[in-house]
Amino acid sequence: MKFFRSYWKSGLILLMMFIIMQNAKAQLKVGGNPYSYRKDASLELTGEKWGLLLNRVAKASLTQTPLDTAADGMIVYVKEDKQIYLKKGTWMPLADVASISGWSTSGNTGTDSLLNFIGTLDKKPVVFKVNNTEAARIASNGFVGVGTSDPTSALQVKGAIATSVVTATGNYTAVDSASVIIMNNAANATLTLQAPGPRRGRSIDVVAYGDGAVTFAGGTVRTASGTTQTLLEKGYTVKLVSNGTEWIVVAKQRPSLAAYLANGNNTDSEVARDLNAWAQRGTGIYYTDVQAAITNNIPGEDAWYQMSIVAKSPNNGYLGQINITDHDAFYRGGSMDTFANMSWRKLIAVPVAASFALQTEGNYDVNFNLSQQRNFYFSTNNAKRMTILGNGNVGIGTITPGVLFDVNGAARFSSATITGSASVGGALSVGGSLTASGATINGTMNATTVVANGATINGNLSATGSVAAASASITNTLTAATVNATNITATNTVTGATVNATNSTISNTLTAANIIGNTSVKVGSTGSPMERIKNYSASVSTTAANIVPTAGNGTLALTILTDATISDNAIAIVNATNLPANVIHAWTRVETGGKVVVGLMYNGTNTNNTNRVFTATYNIAVISF
Repeated sequence: MKFFRSYWKSGLILLMMFIIMQNAKAQLKVGGNPYSYRKDASLELTGEKWGLLLNRVAKASLTQTPLDTAADGMIVYVKEDKQIYLKKGTWMPLADVASISGWSTSGNTGTDSLLNFIGTLDKKPVVFKVNNTEAARIASNGFVGVGTSDPTSALQVKGAIATSVVTATGNYTAVDSASVIIMNNAANATLTLQAPGPRRGRSIDVVAYGDGAVTFAGGTVRTASGTTQTLLEKGYTVKLVSNGTEWIVVAKQRPSLAAYLANGNNTDSEVARDLNAWAQRGTGIYYTDVQAAITNNIPGEDAWYQMSIVAKSPNNGYLGQINITDHDAFYRGGSMDTFANMSWRKLIAVPVAASFALQTEGNYDVNFNLSQQRNFYFSTNNAKRMTILGNGNVGIGTITPGVLFDVNGAARFSSATITGSASVGGALSVGGSLTASGATINGTMNATTVVANGATINGNLSATGSVAAASASITNTLTAATVNATNITATNTVTGATVNATNSTISNTLTAANIIGNTSVKVGSTGSPMERIKNYSASVSTTAANIVPTAGNGTLALTILTDATISDNAIAIVNATNLPANVIHAWTRVETGGKVVVGLMYNGTNTNNTNRVFTATYNIAVISF
């Protein structure tokens, strides 16, 4: 009976539990009051002294049967990682305790950089979103992209980048927040840089925008070539990068020349229509509108449209200004101390009726061309020195050359050939030979060799070599080693080792070791018999054939000269030299056919011609009547 009562109680309990479970629709509660349970839980565990112990598996089991095909939502505890894993498509670890409790949106304390971080443990990117739209990401390869989801470099920004800009009007000390420093200082100023040591890799752009120069201080600034730079001049921009020891100039540039449009009221442009204002403003290109006249214009210039190029030194001490109109170009320059007294000088003027051009000829030649047959003038110290007329005549020392080449003054050449007419107003000196046709020299002419046709020398003609002239006229003295002349006229003296002259007149003196006249040589006053003198020189050797003995007295006849132009009534005067001691020059006569014959007498009666062979020199003067 006792046994029956015990089993009856156990069965009753099981029946009650079954009824409860049916009422809970398969909900299960373990621990505590079994009649009180949550209707939103399939399994409820209660108890203040117990916990839930999950299945503890090896990490390798996650990829083995049956866990490799586990349903999403299953959880296990992986022993190696000491971490709970959740199946969500793949097995992935749940956040650990440190992560869950360590990072707060209101700030964190007590973090360890070796353990605490924001990022991923696998090769996945970190994405930052704003309003659920990606703004930046750290790609799986570590590249950072802003505005792009596929950065291709360590940092890639899609869009504009703004940097901190500071403008200083005087001395300035750089700070970390200043990336671009614009020095807009009117006077010289100092830029004190930060210590380069703790700022390795930092870059600063410095712009010298004002009228004053910028001096660096606070740290050494060194150029790429290794030199120290202490001054940044107006208009330059440099980029400085710290190498941890010094500031290095990695880039330096000067912006292109500023261009300014000028007008009268200066309301919609940067400068006024004033040439002096342009010069005072500084380096740049200035050009006007065509609405009104220009203030402080170039004297005598009335063009409304002008362009000016101004170059001004950094210290504003010196100026150069070129002004261009549609027909003229002008220049002024010098020290600014004399600016008020600077005068404009015309560089080039192009008349409306003339066309000037600098042209190329072929691959290398350059042609300066001035059309409409106008003149070229070349000047120094405001005086015209050389002229090229429109007709081609060239003048030196004269602006009205009358011949192709006209020199008013002394001229010197190493060698000269004049095929046309030439006029020299002063002395002409030629180091080599001179060949001239129709040359006129109003002074002394010196040359090694002279060949002239119709030459007129109003002075001396001196040649160390020969002079060959046709119709030459020498006002003063002719001196040469050899003179070959036709119709030569010398007012004063002709001197030469040998003079060959045809129809020539020497008003004063003819001096020569050998004088040969083929027609007539006139020396001295016009009309005297001496005008018809001819001088010869001959060296004659006697032979048995050319000595003609006379009858009985041993006197021999020797022909020393034959010139068909000598008349039969001419008189010959002979001076014989180098005769043997036993030979006497007895007589001279002129025979028919222009023969000059001398009679030679021996001191004896020997008539054997073979013993009478010798050579003698004869200077002969023949006077025709």
